[in-house]
Amino acid sequence: MSEVVLRIDAEPAQQARLTTVLFQDLRATGLVKVAKAREEAPADAKAGAGADVAELIINGVFSAGTVTAVTKIVVAYLERTKARSVTWIDGKKKVVFTGIARDDQKALAEALAGAEEDGTPES
Repeated sequence: MSEVVLRIDAEPAQQARLTTVLFQDLRATGLVKVAKAREEAPADAKAGAGADVAELIINGVFSAGTVTAVTKIVVAYLERTKARSVTWIDGKKKVVFTGIARDDQKALAEALAGAEEDGTPES
């Protein structure tokens, strides 16, 4: 099982709402487990004051089909919200989504899944 972090870049006043929207979109698919990231509360903070950050953690088996589905969800999310971008962080691999053309979604999904190019042109 793999873990990926999705970091949402949005206006600070909108971060919590936009993070929740993407969280709900991903959870509705049932393809991956998704959780909101939590950051440690400062030492002088009141109990239970851990702050939500604009990150989601997704876990699951990231087959090419799953990555393609998640890619489509992220692109659709960017198209309908005012989020600036979503960054996919998978270990040392980082990809920034800024609302890509549908023609490029399959190639991006294959790259994220680690698929090898076979030299065959896409149709």
